[in-house]
Amino acid sequence: MSHPTVYRFFNESGDLLYIGSTFVPHLRWTQHKQRDWFAEVATVTVEHFTDTDAMKRAEVVAIRSEQPRYNIACRDERPPAPRSSVPARSGEEWAARTARHEADLAACDGVADTAACRARLLEDVAALERELREAVHEDIAAGKPVTQIAKDAGLSRERIYQIRDGRR
Repeated sequence: MSHPTVYRFFNESGDLLYIGSTFVPHLRWTQHKQRDWFAEVATVTVEHFTDTDAMKRAEVVAIRSEQPRYNIACRDERPPAPRSSVPARSGEEWAARTARHEADLAACDGVADTAACRARLLEDVAALERELREAVHEDIAAGKPVTQIAKDAGLSRERIYQIRDGRR
């Protein structure tokens, strides 16, 4: 039988890595294995709740108060994302980051402060788009061919031209 559950992932040093909620912990944890940070997980704790609302409230409160390293959704404060050098981003990385943001947006549904959670995540998506635009403009300024930029970023040449020309 599944229960509304809030779980916490810790590394070997006891640092809090991630807080999440689910009805089927082992299935959800299998999904987390795709994240880069999952290899750091050494310990897991679980807390069961009687209903979904209590679980969601507990998750949001825990994320905001405990500030786990890898949570994005519902955090009040986050350190700025590190700026990587161009062309360090592969197409798969851009797609993975976008997919993570979409998943985090979906996770906001049902959270007590859904509007604020979604607003913060939409800001993160906008920042990701700005970072992509900056990387493309830097590559163009460096004389890199559009076909190579498109290949490195996993985007179409038309999308690179749109970014270059400031079109949506």
